[in-house]
Amino acid sequence: MKSRLLLLLLLTLSGGWLRYQNLDFGLPGLYRPDEEYLVSRAISFEEDLNPNFAVYPALQMYVQAAALQTRSWWNKDTRPLSEKFAAEGIHTAHLSGREVAAGFGTLTIPAIYWAASATYGPVAALASAASMTVATIHVRESKYATTDAAA
Repeated sequence: MKSRLLLLLLLTLSGGWLRYQNLDFGLPGLYRPDEEYLVSRAISFEEDLNPNFAVYPALQMYVQAAALQTRSWWNKDTRPLSEKFAAEGIHTAHLSGREVAAGFGTLTIPAIYWAASATYGPVAALASAASMTVATIHVRESKYATTDAAA
């Protein structure tokens, strides 16, 4: 039991390392068009908590907004988010959104383990978690501020 949890921790840390590497790729340019929609909605939550956008699930937009607001408070910046990123450039908001997506993607590894463990047993669960750790498409999608990795 202890060795399985240790292996799961190792897989999760390895998967996190893969997902958090080079998150600033392509910034300040926009290479992933969906990022623009999600990040701009996250910035606009200071006016209204309704994203007025039903193409993607709203949870990740809310988490991105919370991350952006927390980062602003941490830096003692009291400006509204829209004003802050208009002055600093939107790429810092995109980077924060990418960090949130990488976090969701990393947390998918233990989630897969626990889901598979209950159904198929611990060996299959570890194999599933190992597959998710290095799954090329999942690692790639975890590097962009989109809902693809969290879904």
